[in-house]
Order: sequence, then C-alpha cells, then structure tokens
Amino acid sequence: MKNKKKKGFTLVELMSVIAILGIFSTLIFSLFSSSTSMLVMAENDNVIQNESRNIIDVLEEDIRYGSKIKPRTSGTGNVLSLTRNGTRYVYKIEGTEFKKYKDNTPDNGIDNADDFIVAPSKNVKEFEISEKEGLYKIRFKFENGKSNYDYENSIYPMNGN
Repeated sequence: MKNKKKKGFTLVELMSVIAILGIFSTLIFSLFSSSTSMLVMAENDNVIQNESRNIIDVLEEDIRYGSKIKPRTSGTGNVLSLTRNGTRYVYKIEGTEFKKYKDNTPDNGIDNADDFIVAPSKNVKEFEISEKEGLYKIRFKFENGKSNYDYENSIYPMNGN
C-alpha cells in the first residue's frame, strides 16, 4: 500500500478561519462606522461654530459702532434695527436663516427692510436680543441635524447709545 499524504485543510480548520475572519471584519466595520459618525458630528460642530462666529462678528461690529439701536419683537420673532454710518440695518430670522437687510426707507418702520445684504447662517432656530442699562444681550439657538447649540454674547455700544 501506498502512503497517501494529505493535502489541503480539514473542514474544522476552514470553519475556524472563516469564524476568525468574521470577527475581524465585524470589528473593522464597527470602527469604520463609529469613526464616520464622529467625523460627521465634528463637521456639524464646525459648521455651527463658524456660523455663530460670523453672526456675532457682524452683529457685534454693528452694535458697537451703530446708533439708534432698537431691539424688538415682531410677529415673526425678535428683530434688531440700528443705524450705522447713516444707513439703517435690520436683522431678523426668516425660516432658519438669520438675515441682515439694508433699509432703504428708514422712516417707514422696522419691517420694511427690503434690500437683502447677507445671511451669515442657515441653521438658526431662535434669536433673542435684549437691552438693559446699555448692555445688549444676544442669544442664538442653532440646530443642525440632531445637534442643538446655544450661543450667548453681551455687547456694549461704544457710542453710548
């Protein structure tokens, strides 16, 4: 009789290799999906931080150097009007956009601003502004997907308004 040498793998060996590969592929997939979701969350945070910074930069400069600053509540939410360098500007929320308008008819009231200038954000959920003893407090609530962010700032005008 001839001695036959076995070539190949047994069924048990093949099954154990498949099981080990399954475990490794599950681990790799879970690491990939969690890192992808963390990247998306970080990008959302970055968008909101940039938008809040842009809004506050624009508002802060206008309030600091503006005059005739009038925060008030209208039918659509809080509105801010002010005059800077002889031009009247109006800030308000429309939908989820915070918009700055140039009012070409300053004598006709706060809601007649029609010359759209800039929308520094498209994720604003709420906008509040109040004034107490010359200090203007601004609060924004942002919403981006499942994340909500609150941002507050206080500004003193330099013109003593």
